[in-house]
Amino acid sequence: MSLRSSRRCDRTRASIEETADYLDIPVEQAETAVRYDAAYRDEVDGWIERRRVIAERDRELWRRQQDVLLRAHPAENAVVNRVHHLTASVQDVPHR
Repeated sequence: MSLRSSRRCDRTRASIEETADYLDIPVEQAETAVRYDAAYRDEVDGWIERRRVIAERDRELWRRQQDVLLRAHPAENAVVNRVHHLTASVQDVPHR
């Protein structure tokens, strides 16, 4: 092994150890994750993208919920009335 390769291995090992420490996981678990990422890069990228899309969708839903609550705020019981009507409508739907 050349000196350059040895230094690269040392830096990689330190990086894995630092990552494990930061995430508060065992070094072996961080090593396994790095090996999996290296072997299945496209799959991991796809998984990360799907998680990003889901998180964005959830944030947008939360924003819309906040808009409903803000619009309802002037009338103290508006949210209660809206939720009551919505849940009553759902209860009228036959369940299988």
